[in-house]
Amino acid sequence: MTYDSCVKAWKLFIALDAVLLAAVAVAFVTMHGNARTVRTGVVLVDSNLGHGDRTEGTGIVLRGGREVLTNNHVIEGALSVRVTIPRTGRTYDAKILGYDIRVDAALLELEGAHRQRTAPTALRPPRVGQEVLAVGGSTGKVSYSVGHIIGLHRSVTANSETGDVERLSGLLEFDAGVQPGDSGGPLLDLQGNVLGVDTAGVTKTNFYQPLRRDHESYAIPIGDALAVAREIELGHGSGTLHVGATAYLGIELDPRATREGALVSGSIQGSPAARVGLGEGARITAADGQIVEAPEQIVSLLLAKRPGQSLVLDWADAAGRHTATVKLVAGPAL
Repeated sequence: MTYDSCVKAWKLFIALDAVLLAAVAVAFVTMHGNARTVRTGVVLVDSNLGHGDRTEGTGIVLRGGREVLTNNHVIEGALSVRVTIPRTGRTYDAKILGYDIRVDAALLELEGAHRQRTAPTALRPPRVGQEVLAVGGSTGKVSYSVGHIIGLHRSVTANSETGDVERLSGLLEFDAGVQPGDSGGPLLDLQGNVLGVDTAGVTKTNFYQPLRRDHESYAIPIGDALAVAREIELGHGSGTLHVGATAYLGIELDPRATREGALVSGSIQGSPAARVGLGEGARITAADGQIVEAPEQIVSLLLAKRPGQSLVLDWADAAGRHTATVKLVAGPAL
């Protein structure tokens, strides 16, 4: 066989394999009656991060038809959020009601929207080997990937859209492919009920078998995500769960922990921090009377605050030691 004929045969194999995979996926959904329910209660989430930067994700419409569940990393750093209803094409501004950085879940409210179709949740807990559909909007419209649950109570270290690293635990692991824009979408059972919230995914591609991929995807169990939503609705904040508008200090912190304080790697011009002289190179040694040894302590304090409240900071820089009371303003989600 000549080189050209080998190449043609290989391309034909790839084309046939791709067609076969697509046909199997469509047959799978149609056979179980999910062609209609795949899109039920699924929305597209667009977060404006400022300076032309955006984060795209997916969301799940909850009871009442105006609240949307998604991942925290989908709205992290957002100055504003808009939600599109794929079924109608209508787009609404969304208010961030709250979020939990530990669970990676967030709750939005559609402004000016009528009651939307909601996604039903599964009554039975997921099990290993169970067939699932991972639904998301990474293509700009609602699409799905077929797979099975391969693990329960998993932990994973994930990189967010803004480059932050987060450690998540208690996750469902499944082998359907998940792309960045699918974050916040539902993981469904064969009846179209939500088992979890798509959160993270890794695709490993074999060079010699380009159409065969091993997927490592993860979802927050729907019970855990709904528990966050309930706490937000009740107004119960904590060290990782924030309710309402986010208090803004206006600094960037070096993620490396140190016993000498939290290192400021940048300060936003005109921010509350900049107005009191807290800038790049400073080390925050105490906040509200608490000794600071890691940047996470500053984040926890901000999560517990509201815009308009104050934060007392002690820091050291090249000019010496300082103490100031900083009045916080409203800012992007953490």
